[in-house]
Amino acid sequence: MSHTVPTFTWERTVDTEAHRVTRTRRSAGVRVHLRRPWFSSGDDELLAVVLDPGSRLPAELVTRCGTDPVWANDSVLPRLRPANFPNAAVTATGRLLAETVGGAPAAVTVAAYVPEYDAQLGLWTCDIDVDLGDLADSPAYFPYLRPVFARYQPYAVDPLHLSKAVTGEFVQLMPDRTVTAAMTADGRIRVGLRGPAAANDAGEFAGPGRDGMAASRRVTATVQQRARSGSDLDWTATDATAELTCTPDGTGFAWTGELTPPPSRFPSPSLYRLLVEESETCFTDRTTATGTLTAHGVTRPVARRLVHADFFGLTTTVFGRVVLEE
Repeated sequence: MSHTVPTFTWERTVDTEAHRVTRTRRSAGVRVHLRRPWFSSGDDELLAVVLDPGSRLPAELVTRCGTDPVWANDSVLPRLRPANFPNAAVTATGRLLAETVGGAPAAVTVAAYVPEYDAQLGLWTCDIDVDLGDLADSPAYFPYLRPVFARYQPYAVDPLHLSKAVTGEFVQLMPDRTVTAAMTADGRIRVGLRGPAAANDAGEFAGPGRDGMAASRRVTATVQQRARSGSDLDWTATDATAELTCTPDGTGFAWTGELTPPPSRFPSPSLYRLLVEESETCFTDRTTATGTLTAHGVTRPVARRLVHADFFGLTTTVFGRVVLEE
C-alpha cells in the first residue's frame, strides 16, 4: 500500500425563482493508492476491505472507525458492515484470514473493489465509498477510519481467498457541508452554511450550547475580484465581507449572514466571486496565535484551521450591480 486520501463529491442546485444557489459537499470515502505489482494471484484479483462479522477479532486484523476525541461528539458509530461500503464490486462472508487467531482459523466479511491503474502516478487505485449514514445514531464530525486491506481472489479454493492483512493509515472522513447563497430584494447576498459540527476545548471554554459552538469555529463570506486577464492566483478580497452568525437549526446549528456586494460598472473590467470559508478555532501559544478568545473575563490566544472553502460565481448586470450568477 502507498497512501490513502479522503474523497468527496460536489452537488449544485439553482432555484431561479428565489435567486438562490446551493452547493453541497458530501463525503464519499477514501481513495487507496497501491504499489505495483497487482494480480499476483491471477486475473480478477480484488482489493478487500476486511470487516469483523461480529466475533470481536483483534483490532489489527479488521477495519475500525471512531469519533475524533478532540471534539465533544456523542455520535455512536456502527460496527462496519458491507452496507457501509455501497460501491463495493463484490461482498462475501465467511472468508478465512491468512492469519490465525489464538491458533485457530478466523472468518471475516469482505467488501472488495476492482483496482484501476493510474499511469501518471504509476500506482493502482481504488475509490472506496464509506457511508455511515442511517447506521449511525447521528452524523459524526470528522470521524476516523482505520482500514485493513487484503488481496482477495474470489476464484481461489478454500481457504486461500485472502492474502495476509495489511493495516492502512488512519484517515478522517469529511463532514457534509451545504452552503447556500441567495439575492435579497434590496440587492444584498444572504449566505448560510449547514452540516455536522461539534465543540472542542475552545467551545467548552466559552460555554455550552450556541456559545460553545460559535466559539469552536468561524465562518466568513467575502467578495473577491480579479482582472479578466488574470489567473486564479490573482483573486483579492474586497471590502465586502461578513462573519456569519451561529444560530440553532433543528437539532444542530447553522451559520448565516448577509453582505452588500461592492459597486461596479458595466462592462466590468473585473471578475467577481463570493468565497465562503469555515475555520476551526483552537488554543495555541502566543507566538503562533492569530487571534484571541475571551470568556468569563479570561482571554486566551487562539489560531484557526481552514476546514471548508467554497465559492459562488458573481456577475455584473447592465446597471452595474454585482449579483449572484445562477
